[in-house]
Amino acid sequence: MDEPAQQVAEQWGNSFRMRWQFLHEGRGYGLGGVNSGTPANWTDHLVFIDGRLACTVPSDIAGLDWYWVSQADGLAYLAGRMDNACGRGEPVPPRGLQDATAVVPFGPIKLDELPASDETSSVGEGVGAVLLGSLVVGVGLILSPIAIGALPVIAANTASVEGKRAQVTLNMPWAEAQLILGTPDVTFQLPAASTDVHGYLVTATTMNTAGQWYVGVRSGRVLWLSGSDEWLDGLAEKISGQQK
Repeated sequence: MDEPAQQVAEQWGNSFRMRWQFLHEGRGYGLGGVNSGTPANWTDHLVFIDGRLACTVPSDIAGLDWYWVSQADGLAYLAGRMDNACGRGEPVPPRGLQDATAVVPFGPIKLDELPASDETSSVGEGVGAVLLGSLVVGVGLILSPIAIGALPVIAANTASVEGKRAQVTLNMPWAEAQLILGTPDVTFQLPAASTDVHGYLVTATTMNTAGQWYVGVRSGRVLWLSGSDEWLDGLAEKISGQQK
């Protein structure tokens, strides 16, 4: 254990991905994984702390949902859960959506995601009440949530999309990062977390084949980086559709 992230990436090559990474109180945290065969068979069980593999967990970490970055204390919570997974730090119990102090913005809920039977109506009303929060976007829309994608760690060709993304690091000034990445396809805000989110999307008119990618910025600096995520992808799609 305790291998540098770069070394882990080199060992696994294209079978490795960093799902997301963030900065909390000067420490870097990341969740990564490997593909054991099929495209859909990713296991995100590698916990990185301060750029090194801190531990490998046998299963998904309870409560480690990326939508917590929408909360004021979300990164502290995620960091605590990751520390606990590696046997470190004070106990931080897993949270559910009902524990959020600010409404988590989400996208439309599909009917097949709700329980069947007569409970559907009441459950739907309850979930809807929880999800009707405000998400501030550039055009003043009120929206709400996304899948899981690759966050490249190594890229020999720095001119490629992957190479450019690999040059962006936590705590980098956003102005500097944008010079590398170019203009985002979509930008929105997570008010409770004081975070601007800049998304680079896969569209019919883009040459991007590296997958969706998001940069969270606070106080002008890169706070977190995320590959495709079901929650973020949903938000970005909704906003993009409204702006067309």
